[in-house]
Formats: sequence, structure tokens, C-alpha cells
Amino acid sequence: MAIDSKRILVTDDERNIVDIIAGMLARSGYTTLKAYSGEECLSIARAERPDLIFLDIMMERMDGWEVARIIKNDPAIKDIPIIMVTAKPLTFEDVRDRSVLIENYIMKPVSAATLKQALEEVFTARTRIERTLEMARKSGVAAEIINAYRDRYEKLHTQAQRNKKLLTLMSQLYPEDKLKASPASRNMLMSLKKGLESQEEELRRLEKILTTPAQ
Repeated sequence: MAIDSKRILVTDDERNIVDIIAGMLARSGYTTLKAYSGEECLSIARAERPDLIFLDIMMERMDGWEVARIIKNDPAIKDIPIIMVTAKPLTFEDVRDRSVLIENYIMKPVSAATLKQALEEVFTARTRIERTLEMARKSGVAAEIINAYRDRYEKLHTQAQRNKKLLTLMSQLYPEDKLKASPASRNMLMSLKKGLESQEEELRRLEKILTTPAQ
């Protein structure tokens, strides 16, 4: 999907923040939708099905976490990725208990470079499965082979993305100077890295099987 066909919903109860982010996205070629409350975000998300939602955490009446939880519990819109926009870093508890709700988070004030990087990371991850399976079909891989490996590949990909997201969030939460003072956090990050490396290796093996037609 081309950049200019992707629609991004920007949600913040500060209108100037919405306008700033939407302007940056528009200049990068994205189509933008705007919401100024949690309730409006949910209404637009259900009506328009955007490709991604930028969601402020600190909002009146309904905060970003509540909105994200409702989205992920709604079968019609639960697959829309969410990137949180926040004026303060996430806590360890946020990462531990709520990371399943979001793909990433970015800090205010938001820069165009930060927006671009966050979007590229999410959209690249989202298209990996579709790209691999399409390559398998175009390469002439037998349908029974694709069907045999598809569920395993999709499940492993989901697990790897979950670990990658946790690793990203934990790395932001614990920069190098904090890790030196927290052996437990350092060990947790090392364990995540090793697990992710193993999953990525298995994903590459499955991708080779799926994209190499039988001789």
C-alpha cells in the first residue's frame, strides 16, 4: 500500500497538537483524520477504519489507555495499530501491563523525523506476512506447503513482534545509564534480545521454505 493511500487518525484534546501532527503527516504524503476526544476517536475509528491511530494519553473524560482498551476489545477495529503520544515517559507498569494495547509511543514535542520512523516501523512489520505469502504464491510454491506453514509462520511472527515491541519500549524506559544500576532490568532485556534473535532465525527459515518452490 502506497503512503498516500494510508489514513492516519490523530487524537488529542489539544487542537494545536492535532494540527501540528496532522500537518507533518500530510507533508509526508499521508491522509489524516482528526479527533479531539476519546469518544470522537472511537466514533471515527469505527466509521473510517484508519490504517493507524496516534493517541494522546492525557485527555479529559476518557484517557488514551481507556480508548486503546476499548479499541482492542472491539472486533471491528481491534487490528488498527496504535501509537501513543505522551508528554512523559511510560512507566515500567505501563510497559508490563499495557504494551499489548500499543505498537509504540513517542514523546512530545513531536518531530517529523520521529513520526516518520514510528510509522515506517509499524507499517513494515504489518506487511511482512502479506509480502512473504504473496512471494510464495508468485514463486509457484504448492498451495499445500503454504497452508501447512502459514499458521505457524503467522503465530511466530506475532510472537516476534510482541517481543520486539517490548524490547523497544523497555529500551526507551531503561537507557544504558539506568541499566548499569539495575541488573534485573539488564537481564530482562538480554533475555528478550536472545528470544527475539531465535524467533527471527526461525522466521527466516520458514520464509525460505515458503518462497522456494520445489524442484
